[in-house]
Amino acid sequence: MSARNPAALLESLLEQLPSDVRRVLVRTNGLDGRPPAGLKDVARECKMSQGHVRALIAAGEELLTDVVRLLSRQRERL
Repeated sequence: MSARNPAALLESLLEQLPSDVRRVLVRTNGLDGRPPAGLKDVARECKMSQGHVRALIAAGEELLTDVVRLLSRQRERL
């Protein structure tokens, strides 16, 4: 899948996620301009358990994967 402006596409996708999921994904992947952070650091920064952070990451990855699949199917139809 290609995009004319990948950064804008990613930003748009992230905006569709629940705020807590978005915050954790952005922080763990360093999309906020800071170096990527591990579960322990993100949990401490967001004041939640590592298990909760892990669950939010999994939920976000699942949601983003679903969107990519849908976009890929739409592109194949064109």
